[in-house]
Order: sequence, then C-alpha cells, then structure tokens
Amino acid sequence: MKFYGTMMCPDTVYADKILRENNINVEYVDIVANMKNLKEFLSLRDSKEEFASIKENGKAGVPAFLLDDGSIEFDVHKLEGVAPRKEEDMEPGAQTCSIDGGGC
Repeated sequence: MKFYGTMMCPDTVYADKILRENNINVEYVDIVANMKNLKEFLSLRDSKEEFASIKENGKAGVPAFLLDDGSIEFDVHKLEGVAPRKEEDMEPGAQTCSIDGGGC
C-alpha cells in the first residue's frame, strides 16, 4: 500500500500517527518532497474516479491510500488492521488545511 500525503496537512499527520500506533507498514510518498512525487500523485489523482468529488470540492485529496488492488481509500480507519475512529482520537486542528476549513 502507498500512502500519499504531506506533513503540512493535519489529516496526513493524524493518519501517520494511527498507522504507527497500529504497526501498519506503508510506502509513504511525500507529495511535496520533490517533483517526481508530486507528479506521481497528480497522475493518480487525475486518473482515479475516487478523486472526483474531492476535486469538485476544491480539496487536494490527501491523505490518500493506494491499496494493493488499485483502489483508493481516504479514511485511515477504513484500512485493514486499523480500529474504527473514536471521537477522542480526533486531533485538535484536524480538518483545517483547506481555505474553508473542510480538510485536505
């Protein structure tokens, strides 16, 4: 599984924390580390239907998880081996990286 994100995004930071707590190994791709990573993410974002509503809502689409079967998941808690989200798990400041405060 690949995990696309940037640590500038509170949702990515939160997802990374949850993955570490659950000992889930992923290939992390920092989309702002270099042009190769950004182009890889944008190619995925532009070719996968799962990103349609994300783009319509003006969001970047991170964190995004490319699963082994080629599907995309955006919620870390829906990944195999990760417990469902609890209200107390929500990070302060999460969902604030877009202009409207609606997330990444």
